[in-house]
Amino acid sequence: MAKLAVDPVADSDLKVLEAAQLFDGHTTWIGFRRGALLTGYMYAFIRQLAPHLARSRVRATERASTQEEVDHLLAGCKIPLREFSGGSDRGA
Repeated sequence: MAKLAVDPVADSDLKVLEAAQLFDGHTTWIGFRRGALLTGYMYAFIRQLAPHLARSRVRATERASTQEEVDHLLAGCKIPLREFSGGSDRGA
């Protein structure tokens, strides 16, 4: 289970073992239907998950009519990689 799923207080009776070396990294994807109307809170959500995606870039992908266009629009976009370093490892 992911480290962020463990509550150090509520789950104080659990022993946390590091096992990151056993699993490949994963990617989170954001998708929306072509032609869908995205509202302000949807852009805010996208920005929270992917701060490197400016609203203008997301808007451009909304207007794209093919996946190839979307791929071209995002080709120069550098995706930041980050490790989760959530909270205390108390009890680990």
